[in-house]
Amino acid sequence: MHFIVIAANVNLLIQVFSIILRKKSSKTNIFGKILTGFQKISQLAGASMPFVFFVSFDKRQVMIFTTEEAEKAGIRFEVNHQKWDSSTKLHTIQNLNPLFIDEESYKIGFDLVVKNIFLGNSYLLNYTLCTPVYPTIRAEEIFLISKAKYKAIFPGKFVFFSPETFIQINSENRIFTFPMKGTSDIETDSEGEILLNNSKENAEHSTIVDLMRNDLALVASDIKVDQFKYIEPIIAGSGKRLWQMSSAISGQLSNNWKNRLGEILFALLPAGSISGAPKQKTLEIINEAEACNRGFYTGIAGIFDGNTLDTCVMIRFIDTEKEQYVYHSGGGITSLSDYKKEYNEYKQKIYIPVF
Repeated sequence: MHFIVIAANVNLLIQVFSIILRKKSSKTNIFGKILTGFQKISQLAGASMPFVFFVSFDKRQVMIFTTEEAEKAGIRFEVNHQKWDSSTKLHTIQNLNPLFIDEESYKIGFDLVVKNIFLGNSYLLNYTLCTPVYPTIRAEEIFLISKAKYKAIFPGKFVFFSPETFIQINSENRIFTFPMKGTSDIETDSEGEILLNNSKENAEHSTIVDLMRNDLALVASDIKVDQFKYIEPIIAGSGKRLWQMSSAISGQLSNNWKNRLGEILFALLPAGSISGAPKQKTLEIINEAEACNRGFYTGIAGIFDGNTLDTCVMIRFIDTEKEQYVYHSGGGITSLSDYKKEYNEYKQKIYIPVF
């Protein structure tokens, strides 16, 4: 069965890393920290102890806090699965005062990505940028006023407000993922039919669904696409209402998944929707094309309540670690992408959604 295969593979990987760890080098120190973080996730989950955690995009940083530890550190992670319909009246804060990356600089990375796509090195790549912003309110206030399915603040590090679920695991040992790819403007696409029939958006979405289905097969059995290409409303920059296209995929985990939760997450990360396909080669291209380190942006945040798991992809993300706030944003690039449209999308995604 698939979950037995991945358990064996990850255990072998851990054994190999453990041998390497005996040698004193900078690389082994990094591997040791990575493994220790994911192993702690498994230990806490196996003991049915509630905790919250944050994993960076490259998996090198894993921060885990019990409920009490998070409260003492001022860390807040809130989950709100409230459904918004296409008439929901939301608007956005416009006083972030972004210093946008210029179009020529954007095109340098974009052209590198497209070149690799036409060479067959990638089929889809999520290309992102870092934009300095100068908000008139502090991170704590941004967290309080923002409205999102998931939002969190880590004092002195980041604040985010994300619409995207990564994985969920329920009490029946069922694992779910909901890849999001494809948008259209509700004002010009009132029923979402334009989005559902757009060849570029559909190709992008189908690629990610296939990738995430294969990823789940690494850790689970009985993989099913429960719902393919459904649309939900989200709010973008300037108060614009968009249709967001998603799919629902699920699989069955073994009864002892809590004891293996760290291994499961290690195998699935980074999320396919914010990397691309094929994943490993695409990650290499991302490292070459993007000018700044993603850090925790496009990593995952999660909450384990002792019995079930809910996690999200950390997008709509503001890095607050330095005095200068930095907003991370971007979008999926395919062979059909137009750089001017993608550049505008990058800018439109710099916003704070509020009621």
